[in-house]
Amino acid sequence: MDKDSKILRYSLILPTCNRFQLIPQFLQSVEKQTILPYEVIVIDQSDDKKTQNIFEEWNPPRGNIKKKYVHRKIKSLILARHIGIDSCDDTDLVVFFDDDITLDYLFCEEILKVFEKDTQCQYAGGMGTVDGWVYRRKPFQAFFLMPHEGDGKFLASGSQTFPHWKKEFCDTEFVSGGCTFWRREIIEKYRFDERLRGYAHGDDVDVSYRISRDYKLFFQPKSICYQEKDPPGRVFRRKYRRVWIQNMYYLAQKNKFSILAYFWCVLGHFLRDLVCLDFLRFLGDIEGTWKVLHNRIDTVVGYDDFRNSKLKEKNYG
Repeated sequence: MDKDSKILRYSLILPTCNRFQLIPQFLQSVEKQTILPYEVIVIDQSDDKKTQNIFEEWNPPRGNIKKKYVHRKIKSLILARHIGIDSCDDTDLVVFFDDDITLDYLFCEEILKVFEKDTQCQYAGGMGTVDGWVYRRKPFQAFFLMPHEGDGKFLASGSQTFPHWKKEFCDTEFVSGGCTFWRREIIEKYRFDERLRGYAHGDDVDVSYRISRDYKLFFQPKSICYQEKDPPGRVFRRKYRRVWIQNMYYLAQKNKFSILAYFWCVLGHFLRDLVCLDFLRFLGDIEGTWKVLHNRIDTVVGYDDFRNSKLKEKNYG
């Protein structure tokens, strides 16, 4: 940081659920940051007090980091994030991390540099990168408008592309939810979609798309984090695909992407999972698509009301 620059204060929010094993290493990486957070807020949805005990015993050796702990019985990533936002002090930035990552010691500083230089406040948010991501051409995924490595822009299907393989700073439309900084007043205004249940696949897709229509977002490859390859409590492949297909259909309607392009993308998932003999994901493809075709989406709260409002908008708009 330049000597004359103002150090922006940031609130670090960590939603977690029944993964106490991951908390110590995450907190250790936080306390090693060259620029420490003003506060760390843990939103715990676990069924026991193990995470709470670990956090309460955490005393970083330097700095004066404020600690806040909130426990919730209802398991919802979106509600956890919103409670975190509402619990923030008057800081400049809000950062969300997943509990299965650890941070390089320069992670936060490198992202803060971007916001410090952005005196016109053009950037609403930005993300770092995950160590190990490399560029692999995926013509099949690109042809079927599926998520794949790209320039960080959205596709006609509503799917995102990932810029993590890039070596240089760049503007993007999509930022991943698990390693993302936001200007506090902007994320307070736009917020996440509370209709998305549970783990809320696609929440970062939705909020990135909406905010990127009005502001710029960025990718900072100098901010590096490391993700656990097989963390406890990971969502099974079958359930992941079932939820993803339903949520992305809802978001395609909400954000007015092409429904034909969405189904083209789903067809690509069917074909890829068959070719790869990934029968669990293929079964999830079938289950999710069946629910979509029969308007029985169960991963979106109040989907029937949403659908009816869209029909009225189409008929009378």
